[in-house]
Amino acid sequence: MGTLSDNMQDMLAKGRQNPPKGSRNGQARLTEDDVREIRRLGKSGVHQREVAERFGISYSYANNVINGERWKHVE
Repeated sequence: MGTLSDNMQDMLAKGRQNPPKGSRNGQARLTEDDVREIRRLGKSGVHQREVAERFGISYSYANNVINGERWKHVE
């Protein structure tokens, strides 16, 4: 236990300031390969609702992945 300042300094010293990205995040439903496939399908004309159903995600999330608003670190 420490002050907020102590805890922030400890966090920075241990490299814990950035949450894990992509599939390294324990709450991720997709993998980087899934994201690439979603983008490929979206660009090939497959409707976003079909993509969403195929991967078990919402329509809006599929839209965000296809448009690069989510999973920005994946090429």
